[in-house]
Amino acid sequence: MHAGEEDRITTARLVSRLRESGGKEGVYFVVRFPTRWRLYAFAWEDFGNLWHGDAWRRYVVGDLAEAWAARLQTSVQALSHELAPWWKGFRRGRVQRVGIQEYTIFHADDLADTGVTRERVLNAFELANRKITWSLDPQEQENPEHRAALARLLHLAPSSP
Repeated sequence: MHAGEEDRITTARLVSRLRESGGKEGVYFVVRFPTRWRLYAFAWEDFGNLWHGDAWRRYVVGDLAEAWAARLQTSVQALSHELAPWWKGFRRGRVQRVGIQEYTIFHADDLADTGVTRERVLNAFELANRKITWSLDPQEQENPEHRAALARLLHLAPSSP
């Protein structure tokens, strides 16, 4: 066996191990709807390399506006337009693979009052039986200006979003 063939075999073995490791990487939001909080999980494998701002504008804003428009007596389209810039106002995080069957979830430790559990995040990204590290990350914290804008737009108490 020559070196090139040995390298191909080694690479194929590693690719196979990575495929077998399961789990998905991506970003998530925990968003306040009129009656409850909802988890939105965007696995990169399913949605492409979608980051928070893109996921918010492409998927979350429309659902959020549709759920709140009647209650706020406004149009879905108008509310969608108003909500679009404020993607840092709700809880969010990201899941990244750091090894075979090993993931880090970057978050702001802010799920407690939402009813959304860490287990739901793990399930959404198919991370059962994986080694998980939950890592506090300032980048995942709600932005106070965005949070206040969402509270104003959705008529929530300022501490609600």
